[in-house]
Amino acid sequence: MNMAALLADVASRIPDRVAVLDSDREVHFSELVSRAARMAGAMCHIHGLAPGDRVVVFLDNCTEFFEIIYAAWTAGACIVPINAKLHEREALHILKDSGARLCFTSPDKGARLRPLLDDLTDLEAMIETGSDAYGALDEAEPVPIRPARPEDPAWLFYTSGTTGKPKGAVLSCRSLLFMTQCYYSDIDTPSVGDTKLHAAPLSHGSGLYSLAHLFKGGRQRVLHGFTPSEIYAEIERQPNVSIFAAPTMITRLL
Repeated sequence: MNMAALLADVASRIPDRVAVLDSDREVHFSELVSRAARMAGAMCHIHGLAPGDRVVVFLDNCTEFFEIIYAAWTAGACIVPINAKLHEREALHILKDSGARLCFTSPDKGARLRPLLDDLTDLEAMIETGSDAYGALDEAEPVPIRPARPEDPAWLFYTSGTTGKPKGAVLSCRSLLFMTQCYYSDIDTPSVGDTKLHAAPLSHGSGLYSLAHLFKGGRQRVLHGFTPSEIYAEIERQPNVSIFAAPTMITRLL
């Protein structure tokens, strides 16, 4: 089962509900799915993306993260999120090791990465958010969601590299679906309109936990960093909040 198909099913039932909330910008489920379909069309027809190709996402927490990963899944590709705090040479290793076809990043990270890309023969394009190239992705003809087999790679998750260079662990469509079902059975069952706060990196556990909430119609509240006072304000402001947090974050909240 393609992860994009699960999101499309939710959008068909609650199209006008908020899927992603970032500062003052609201993205509804129908908008997220339609934008992903157009971006996937550009990925396939302009950049030659094929099923199974790797799409790197090297971004701080932002709405674009969700647009890109669901566009990549719509096209049948495998996402490769990179921790935004990594040095550009660490990101370069992951780009090279994964054989990435496309790389999405921010203008500041792109400026540091671009001089290092000469040896990446597999990389078709690096696209910066906010650029004309990124805006053009939304102008392409939409493509239907490509079917995926359970064993197809969906998320290439790189280790931290504590004892050596980071290594990519393949999470298949089956793995992500099973992880989501385990969340419902072992942790919680979100409801339509519940809120998932993203103060931890979307490239890591917070992004993985977003699946269980999106597929139940929950909104994703994107935060640009971790500030305890902001977390408490959002808990007061948003309905039924949950958050993925590292132990140091919990300590600061306490």
